[in-house]
Amino acid sequence: MENQAEFPVSACASGKELQGFIVALPGEARAVAGRGWIRRKGRTFKRRLQDGHEQLWLQCGVGPERAADGARWLLSRGVRSLYLFGVSGGLDPRLQAGDLVVAEAVRDEKGNRYPATVAEWATGRSGVHIGAILTLPAPVLAPKDKLELFRRFGALAVDMESAAVACVALEAGCPCRILRAICDPASRVVAKDAFALIDDRGRLRVGTLLASLMRRPRLLADLFSMRQDFARALEALDRVAPKIIEGVNSSAGPAARSIENI
Repeated sequence: MENQAEFPVSACASGKELQGFIVALPGEARAVAGRGWIRRKGRTFKRRLQDGHEQLWLQCGVGPERAADGARWLLSRGVRSLYLFGVSGGLDPRLQAGDLVVAEAVRDEKGNRYPATVAEWATGRSGVHIGAILTLPAPVLAPKDKLELFRRFGALAVDMESAAVACVALEAGCPCRILRAICDPASRVVAKDAFALIDDRGRLRVGTLLASLMRRPRLLADLFSMRQDFARALEALDRVAPKIIEGVNSSAGPAARSIENI
């Protein structure tokens, strides 16, 4: 059992609402919540306080199992609402790198559909697309596969975490808000050896990188293009995620002002 002294405790007892935020990758975490993350007992987290709303942020790593585990951990700390921010692949051919998708629902490959809460701020905003997000257990790398999924599910984007978080939120009866920035558009080919360079916690596999470059020097050009798209997606997250948080908080109280409380 986790030692209560080792982890943040709920602020609910003091009358503050505890909000839970999940990101998968370190780059996403820095873009939407800055630095100052703490690593304890296998959990990487951060606490912030915004005008009476205590925030508990968690880096969960890649994949549905890690995302579901992270969401349950946040709920065990007294979280009353869940947010999931990060990058995703595009399925709708109209979306480009850096475009934003706010989920109104999440679907999985089994046909399950989970509701998501659309932040009022996102409605009618230019460059913000509201629709379904598809979650799969493995990345979709080929444009032909993305097009087939778009035709089959009608989802705007695809990721590996949203359905897991939305399912946990539904079971707990709490709101779930999901924001994704397109990193690899539907037309982008993502090479398998490029994706294999990142481990489940979003860290670079240096040995794999060196070996892959020896086998295929062209990989360096692919990585440069992917890095540009990733940077566009992170910039979009950095710009919009605070607006969604502030929009939700302002509906229940004064406009949010960020106060670090680590």
